[in-house]
Formats: sequence, C-alpha cells, structure tokens
Amino acid sequence: MIPDGSSNDSPALAMQNIYAGYGRTTVLRDVNLQVAKNSITALIGPNGAGKSTLMKATLGLARVTRGSVSLEGAPINDLSAYQRAQRGMCLIPEGRAITGT
Repeated sequence: MIPDGSSNDSPALAMQNIYAGYGRTTVLRDVNLQVAKNSITALIGPNGAGKSTLMKATLGLARVTRGSVSLEGAPINDLSAYQRAQRGMCLIPEGRAITGT
C-alpha cells in the first residue's frame, strides 16, 4: 500500500538531513539515507556509531529534532510509532541470548 502523497518512483524509505537523539544528547547529525523499493539493505558499523538510534528515529522511537523521514514518498515525521507500525514498519533488535537446540 502506498500512503497518500507518494509517487511510484519514490524510495521505500528516505531520511534527509536527520538530527536525532535522546534528551539533550544529539547522536545523529545530518544523516541522509535512501532504501530502494524491493531491495535488501544492511546497516553496519562499529558499536556506538548510531545504528540503533537511526533505526529508532525511523520508527518514531527516538526524537528527530531536524530533518524528514518519508515512507514511499509520504512524510511520516508526525506519525507515532504505533501509526508507523500500522504502515508495516517494525524493528526486530538483535538479542544477546544464544539458545541451543
């Protein structure tokens, strides 16, 4: 489903000039990212690089102070995490527990 205001040539996800963080701490500064439709994308980097904060900002779980987040061409900055989840967005964090079978 394509949200209203989108176009068919828009990326699935676009983040432009994102500044985000927690409380008074800014973790992300001027981040730009596009994820093409029907693609598999990996976000890799060292501990403390901001990967989790970027994902949380995408999902509305970390405060974005500047910039825009768009899903299939439609801005979603003003949507709650719940509303973003209704549009198909989710985060499945890595667990630290290792279980054997």
